[in-house]
Amino acid sequence: MLELFLSFLSVAFIPKITTNLILSDGADLFMGYLVNFVLILIVSILINIIRAWRYCEEDSYGISYGFFKGLMCGGVATAGSILVQFVPILKAPFFIISMIPYLASMVDGVVLGTFYLLGYLFLAYPIFGSC
Repeated sequence: MLELFLSFLSVAFIPKITTNLILSDGADLFMGYLVNFVLILIVSILINIIRAWRYCEEDSYGISYGFFKGLMCGGVATAGSILVQFVPILKAPFFIISMIPYLASMVDGVVLGTFYLLGYLFLAYPIFGSC
């Protein structure tokens, strides 16, 4: 559970990190999502290595399952972020978050983190387990 909370926080800060990247005008839309996906993949691998070290008795380093979990969760988080961006009715719960002081700049991160958690809980954990 601690690793899941750390991964949520790490994924929530990814858009703040990637906004400082200088991308060309035409590639900005898709490259931003691609960079977010790659960073989510890296976070998933690192967190799964820690999870495998704590919970697995066999000689598993957690890298391969972390990669597959990262692909699944990163795909769900990126698709969810794109969906929220283009479907106006889905922005309503996250609009409420933007009214909270100090969280207005973190809305994109909360969207990514929320869909990362949903992807992990409903897809990645039932398929791959904790190792």
